[in-house]
Amino acid sequence: MPPLKKNEKVMLVMIGIVVIVFAVMDPYYIWKTKPEPELTEKQKERKEQKEKLAAAKETATQKRTVTEQTKFIPKDPIPLKGWGRDPFVQARPDLDEENILGKLRLSAISVQGDSRMALINSKLIRVGDVINGLKVNSIETERVILTSGNRTYQLTWEK
Repeated sequence: MPPLKKNEKVMLVMIGIVVIVFAVMDPYYIWKTKPEPELTEKQKERKEQKEKLAAAKETATQKRTVTEQTKFIPKDPIPLKGWGRDPFVQARPDLDEENILGKLRLSAISVQGDSRMALINSKLIRVGDVINGLKVNSIETERVILTSGNRTYQLTWEK
């Protein structure tokens, strides 16, 4: 038989190591799966007590974990009103009623026969006048009706 090359020697050494590892490990698996020896009555009682104690601890841990998980869940669902506007819809300030009417302050209304006037932002306004891009459509005793295009807004007294 011709002499072995260097790589063949390395392969033989590696195969030998694998065989030795399996030979050493095999008894471990055999010993681990062996049936347990017969226990005395006292040993059986102790084992049962240990198992019961372990089961009780596990149950207590599970209950505590469930309690910890559920104690932060709110009772009522959170209303979505406070979330504000939809971030995917571009806001149009000219159509935002709060934005438009928030700039206007109705201070006084005067109705004498056919003459109707209102004091808005310290300016005397009559029906047909335009203020902040809104046309005064009508002046009533408790409110002023303003229009912008096809939209209608109602301006009432300051509270």
